[in-house]
Amino acid sequence: GSCRNSQEEHRVELLKQLAERLRIRDHITFHISIAYEDLCSLLETCVGGLHTMRDEHFGIVLVEYMASGVIPIAHRSGGPLEDIVCNPRPLHSVPDALGGNEGQAGYLAETKDEYAKCIVELACLSEERRVSMARQLREDSLRFSEERFEEDLLDAMKQL
Repeated sequence: GSCRNSQEEHRVELLKQLAERLRIRDHITFHISIAYEDLCSLLETCVGGLHTMRDEHFGIVLVEYMASGVIPIAHRSGGPLEDIVCNPRPLHSVPDALGGNEGQAGYLAETKDEYAKCIVELACLSEERRVSMARQLREDSLRFSEERFEEDLLDAMKQL
């Protein structure tokens, strides 16, 4: 992600130190404030994306995940819960590791244990299932496109 200030830069340094302490630093690459095109290229190599912000009002990162075919694991609150991951219309049936919500566009969690369970479930998906979900996520991300926004706005204005 991006580092907008010294506090966020400090957080990255703490994460790097933690990775060293846990002896996993050789398995982690930090990409800080990279170009959007590079970010999109990286996302296309991912299976899942973790988004832990509580009460995110919308969650454009989740839409970017979906558009890249990355299966999101997000905090069960705010926009991810209301608008993005818990899709209001039936999607491809994506089982929730925490109870089986049909039509979800990813996984939702709140606690460390719930996140861990979602990560394990995502890692255990068959290749066929993962590819099918990625295809559906790309398609569903279009409901957040500028074109769709314009269409919906014009439809709403017609009623006035």
